[in-house]
Amino acid sequence: MISTPERKDTLNIAYVVPHLHWDREWYKPYYPSKVRLCKIVHHILSELENDERKQFTFDGHTNWIDDFLAVYPGEKNRMRMLITQKKLFVGPWFVQADEFVVTGESIVRNLLIGTAMARDLGHSMEVGYIPDEFGQMENMPQILKDFGINYAIIHRGVGDEMERDVFWWHSPDGSRVLTYCLRKGYTGEEIINTDVKASVQRLIGLLEAQRYRNSSGVFLLMDGADFTYPKEYLADVIERMVIPGVRIELSNLERFMRALEENLPDDTPDYEGEFRNPKYAPLLTGVYSSRVYIKKKNLHVSNFLERVVEPILTISYLLGNEYPSELLRDTWKTLLLCHPHDSISGCGSDAVHKDVEVRLRWVEERSDELLREALKEIFRSRIVYKEDIEVDSVMIFNPNPFYFSGIVEASFKVRKPLKDLTLVSRDGQEISARILSIEKIQDYVENEEVEFVDFFLVKAVLDVEDIPPLGFKVFKIEDKSIWRRENVKLDIGYTRIFNDNVEVYVREDNVIVIRNLRTDFTIETGIFRDDGDAGDEYTFSPSEDRERVIGPLNVEQVKVEDRRPFFAKLTVYGYMILPESLTDCEKALRTEKRRQHVEMSFTIYKDSEFVDMKISFENIIKDHRLRVLFRCRAFPDRIEAGEPFGSIERGYKLLTLEDQKRQIQQDGYRESEVNFHPFQKLLIVDDGKYGYAISTLDLTEYEYSVVSDHSVLELTLVRAIGVLGKDILPVRSRYSLPAFPTPDAQCLRDIEANIRIIPSRNKEKIFRYSEAFMNPIYVQEILNPSPNSPKEFSLLKWSEPEIILSSVKKAETDDEIIIRFFNILDKEINISLKLDPIFKRASIATLSEKPLEDVPVQDDLLSIRIPKRKVITLILGPQK
Repeated sequence: MISTPERKDTLNIAYVVPHLHWDREWYKPYYPSKVRLCKIVHHILSELENDERKQFTFDGHTNWIDDFLAVYPGEKNRMRMLITQKKLFVGPWFVQADEFVVTGESIVRNLLIGTAMARDLGHSMEVGYIPDEFGQMENMPQILKDFGINYAIIHRGVGDEMERDVFWWHSPDGSRVLTYCLRKGYTGEEIINTDVKASVQRLIGLLEAQRYRNSSGVFLLMDGADFTYPKEYLADVIERMVIPGVRIELSNLERFMRALEENLPDDTPDYEGEFRNPKYAPLLTGVYSSRVYIKKKNLHVSNFLERVVEPILTISYLLGNEYPSELLRDTWKTLLLCHPHDSISGCGSDAVHKDVEVRLRWVEERSDELLREALKEIFRSRIVYKEDIEVDSVMIFNPNPFYFSGIVEASFKVRKPLKDLTLVSRDGQEISARILSIEKIQDYVENEEVEFVDFFLVKAVLDVEDIPPLGFKVFKIEDKSIWRRENVKLDIGYTRIFNDNVEVYVREDNVIVIRNLRTDFTIETGIFRDDGDAGDEYTFSPSEDRERVIGPLNVEQVKVEDRRPFFAKLTVYGYMILPESLTDCEKALRTEKRRQHVEMSFTIYKDSEFVDMKISFENIIKDHRLRVLFRCRAFPDRIEAGEPFGSIERGYKLLTLEDQKRQIQQDGYRESEVNFHPFQKLLIVDDGKYGYAISTLDLTEYEYSVVSDHSVLELTLVRAIGVLGKDILPVRSRYSLPAFPTPDAQCLRDIEANIRIIPSRNKEKIFRYSEAFMNPIYVQEILNPSPNSPKEFSLLKWSEPEIILSSVKKAETDDEIIIRFFNILDKEINISLKLDPIFKRASIATLSEKPLEDVPVQDDLLSIRIPKRKVITLILGPQK
């Protein structure tokens, strides 16, 4: 008999939700998977049409609809009828994305596209269903709530911090959603079969297991699993199942969550924060360093689309040109198809990840082409077939909402080779420059005809000043030089470079030292840690002998590149001796050693307060994890790690392998806790007296610890493993299948990581320098511009660096402009936005672009109060 908890009524209700979990690609790639998809969907549609009792939930996303209708377009009306009748539940997502390695903006587009597709077919499921993601970020309630979604269903990452399976989950900004945790997961297909009596007993067992965490009397059984067909007999068997005191109902997740809310006890707990506890479900923590090259490419492609392509297309639209909404939507879909948790996380077959790389390349290529066409329209390029094509100007675009001054490395094309270079604006502003290289190339020019034209590709360094915020300025290309040796503010030595603010030098023990010359704070780097990895794509598992290589490189050469007055670069060439792989039994490292060569460069610009570091090598070692270390004498208990739409403070643990084994063998953990965590774009180490920040788009995993007289921040450069899944590991009690070989995951390829090191505690400088690094100035030549084309444009600006720009785009359904940004701090901020005069009205909206309240615009200024950690969507109305 099921015990009745204290609640508002006395009846226990068990909701049985038929569903399947659909991975578009995982152990096999998309095209083979599509065969099974089409067969399953046809089966589902027929089942739902032939029995009015039946319902089906299709995994909370919609990308499969595109895949199915591409083959069977005539089935759209049939599908629409079932979705409208709420027999088939789809959405709200386009894909089930991993949350920690994709941008916040891409998560918003994921919901915008998914909900639009589902509503076009009749209904978008009003539950944020995200059970298979590898943990949950703390801003998810805010995102769901802003789309009018009041419920979430999750699985991985919830530990003993929540004693009940239902709770109010809060984001830091105060948004909350009612959340249910599928403690045992979404695969309950084994509970009910054609044996009614046995099915009753198994269901009683499930309800008893749930009862200890259930205070509402509302229970859930997810009847389905990965790639499963719906059970034809399910409705008949449920009608024959009888459990005293329990009503069993074939249902859906919306009905379940509403019943849960109606029966909530008054003491339903609250929770704020992320979920990254592996006790009850494997969190698969190794995925954030598996195939790191894919995560790096995705962040670069996403950032470029969000912060360069769409803003420039928006400016073009405001100048009277067409906005390519359909092309952009298709581009976003292609990008989002790289984001499912088995795709972007690097835990699929080699064929899958080759496809992901191709899709990312497609997005990159289309982004470049969209920009090429937009610049022709903005500057009304006068290109006529067989007419001589001239290039005498460049556009310099600033993707950030603040004026930019500083050193920029850029490339652009000209028709004639240059000896020297200076850029001159229409108002007489001169930009000094220095040519780094010139190469003759051929490119295409498209107008009514296509021509292949010879150009010279110029790579140069520019000393730019006051580039307009979120805008551009046009400069003429002149073959002259205005830079002078007397302007040099950098100094160099044999193993040292420095300016008035920072220095970098190679110490006698080959450690690289970065020093803030104004505070004397130092950071030591160029130190590496290499571990044997006996795990799989999901999980890092140390080799049993636990041999480690820790220390600086064996330095072979140090070289200083003198590009003064613009920059100086210190490059260190060296190697480390590493075991070439694990033994055949995969438990110990081979005795054979190889030289792993590594190149490190450190660049200081003329007035910079930061150092740009680049690490590059061809990985030749298998079955290992290689990290670069940063040591200093700042000792915070917690550090700040970037995540979508903000950052989170995390502490640290110093778990040994014995500690991890104890969690598995004695404490019952499904996967042990780990010392490392995912991050995105930014890490801040600050103890209130000393501190520094790291900014990068190339790496996604860190570990922090305090040992003896220093703290250590470790960034994973590469994790090389050769199998998708393995049986039980010392740090994981449950197998992860399939055990397919994945030689490409050994990452035997060129690895490169670009990192900005900011040796300062000043948050304003950290955010400003970090944003400028990740969203650099974009320079592009202009072909045959019209004489009356614009020479300068600025969309908007604000001065508060704690407000981070996320998006500039045309609205989804009308002619308004969307600006999205967020407050990264734990305190409220008042900001004033300076708008281009074209904007006459403004309103604050939800992430789904639904207007909430008007905001007055006076003298092109708009003032807004932004609560802590809040994402703000602003609708701007251009003059009509």
